[in-house]
Amino acid sequence: MATIENLFTGNGSTVDYSFTFPYQNNTDIKVSVDEVVQSLTTHYTLHNATTIRFGSAVGSGKKIK
Repeated sequence: MATIENLFTGNGSTVDYSFTFPYQNNTDIKVSVDEVVQSLTTHYTLHNATTIRFGSAVGSGKKIK
């Protein structure tokens, strides 16, 4: 499977981030904040098929990949 990514910058209030690439399994999705890998269910969940939801807002200026 090709690696495709979406990039965002945290603003201190947003918890939902939509992504635009196809995947086969939840484990295909990798999320990092300022290059620190985040864990599914610990740091974020899949709100729906195309949106990740962080447990708390990502800090202002932090890079989300």
